Amino acid sequence: MDPAHDPVEGMIGMEVLEQFDVDFDFPAGRLRLWKPHTVENVAKKAGMTTVDAVVVNETRLLGFRVVSSSVPRDATGGLAAQPFLGVVDCGASF
Repeated sequence: MDPAHDPVEGMIGMEVLEQFDVDFDFPAGRLRLWKPHTVENVAKKAGMTTVDAVVVNETRLLGFRVVSSSVPRDATGGLAAQPFLGVVDCGASF
């Protein structure tokens, strides 16, 4: 669909999003829904990096490790600071 020709407004809930691999392309103003387990190859071809995520308890929110790019590395190349948990917030109240 072309948003300039066919404007779409509304909400897509987790019940729909959890059935797909989802690409939130904010700069382009697009949301792409892919068949489950298919987008990884597309992302690799585009030079994207995998971000490991976990489902946070019964909330079903997605969490991932976050470390500032300014955190120095130790002598072995490891992080000199403890990562913290980031959460993907889609704005839904569940």
